[in-house]
Amino acid sequence: MYDKAKEDLSWALRLNENCLKSWLLLAKANFESKNFKEYNKAIEDAIQRNPGDAPFIRDFKASLEKEDKDEGEAKAGKD
Repeated sequence: MYDKAKEDLSWALRLNENCLKSWLLLAKANFESKNFKEYNKAIEDAIQRNPGDAPFIRDFKASLEKEDKDEGEAKAGKD
């Protein structure tokens, strides 16, 4: 499901390697597909290429991870 998205985002980043939106969507696609190595790489690349947006990127990362944790806790509570 996420493979096509990751492929499209890789192409988008070839066209504009500094596109923050593409980096964050790539990070999210990797996170959702449990590819945490590539997730962290996309976050680091986003920060490296957009250092002025580093606080926003870190907030995005924290929000994504918190959302996942909250969903896991909610699911565990239903069991």
